[in-house]
Amino acid sequence: MIYLTFNLVFAMGMLGLGTPSLLRFAYLFLIGFMLLIPISLFLDRGVYPKKAYLTIRFILLYFMDLTHSCLRIAADVVTVKSLSHPGFIEVPLEARTDAEIALVANLVTFSPGTMVVDLTDDRKTMLVHSMFLEDEKRAIDEIKTRVEARVLEIMR
Repeated sequence: MIYLTFNLVFAMGMLGLGTPSLLRFAYLFLIGFMLLIPISLFLDRGVYPKKAYLTIRFILLYFMDLTHSCLRIAADVVTVKSLSHPGFIEVPLEARTDAEIALVANLVTFSPGTMVVDLTDDRKTMLVHSMFLEDEKRAIDEIKTRVEARVLEIMR
């Protein structure tokens, strides 16, 4: 987190020396990132570049899943026959901190067709409503591999 903060401060500071623009900020952020790679490799075995890669990969894959979910909802709306099979599933969580649980729950709820309804008192299971629940095990595996595992990979 300290690397990201330094990178943002560097880019904002350098942005103040010239004409501000989003493209210039992105360019300066990239320069700061490149400068921090050797420092990160020396001090903490390259955690910052790895986390940056995992974050970018997660965002791209999540938006692909989001697009797929939107298209699936749209197909259900425009067809005469309902394609949905709504139901509830209990998803066991590996996430333990408040931030991890909140991020996983929000990302699941943000995806069209799914919504986190409840979290057990021991915070080890969340109850999820799914609009397209053909196979419970497959739905649980999708949430755990496509969302939770990727979030934990970034946050831990």
